[in-house]
Amino acid sequence: PEAYPPLALATAGNHDMATLRGWWEGRDIGLKQKHGLYPMEGEAARQLARRSRERAALADVLERAGLAPKGLAADSPYGDELSLAGHAFLAASRASIAMVQLDDLTDEADQVNLPATTDAYPNWRRKLSLSIEDILNDRRVRALAEVMNRVRPFGRQDSTRREE
Repeated sequence: PEAYPPLALATAGNHDMATLRGWWEGRDIGLKQKHGLYPMEGEAARQLARRSRERAALADVLERAGLAPKGLAADSPYGDELSLAGHAFLAASRASIAMVQLDDLTDEADQVNLPATTDAYPNWRRKLSLSIEDILNDRRVRALAEVMNRVRPFGRQDSTRREE
């Protein structure tokens, strides 16, 4: 996390990317394959193999940062502990802003937008799995807020600003 630049936003994804759960489970790759977004035969299989290596790299960096859930490996199932560890990593970064995207707060599996599709995928029409009222009382949301508040170094001075 110390490699993040101070003038950055640290988050696990955005509206055009897989949610953290969807990324770990490769759901974005399945969606792209289903909607014919891979131009070459066998590309989905290549992307799944690459994703396995990326999951292993994430597990390794979380382990080195002392944040990995016990026994985390590239083939581990996704769960709340992985979400908390990944967001703790972002919270510990030097980035001026670290946040949890709404879809990761509500533990969505599929992304809200699939670029390069129009009618084939319900872009911007998926509802969140939790209502606004339920978000406020959800144990996962509370756990993510707690880890962000506990790990995030509030009050840190931006190293790019000059003292006056």
